[in-house]
Amino acid sequence: MVAKTPIPMRLSLLLLGPYQATIGQEPVAESRTKKIEALLAYLALDTSQAHRREKLVGLLFPEIPDEQARTNLRQTLTRLRHAIRDREANPPFLLVSRESARFNRASDHFVDVSAFQEHLRGCPAHTGRRNDRCPECMAGAQQALDLYRGSF
Repeated sequence: MVAKTPIPMRLSLLLLGPYQATIGQEPVAESRTKKIEALLAYLALDTSQAHRREKLVGLLFPEIPDEQARTNLRQTLTRLRHAIRDREANPPFLLVSRESARFNRASDHFVDVSAFQEHLRGCPAHTGRRNDRCPECMAGAQQALDLYRGSF
């Protein structure tokens, strides 16, 4: 019996310019609502903490009564996880509990905004204060420019 080669499950998010999300080389299926894309972008850009569901409800559904907003968030999280094939990824892209959701930094992912910011920091010798005369710092700045496809 021949073992199957696992399908690459890298999630790639391009947010500088038109929104684009892929799993491996395949585009993530179009969402029926921009809320799914907004939730994924928000979680992927703020990986420093788990986000309480109440906070996410307030961000995504501020004009809807609480009970309906919580239902909408549950449905949005379910649709998002389905769209990014989260249950197939090892480790998963999202860490979701009854109380919170967060993006899993240990997952196989690429976010252009994060890479852009990292490239602008400068080389290890000049981290946080890029030196315009340092070839390595300038190469990083060029890599950042190469990622830019338009406004966030």
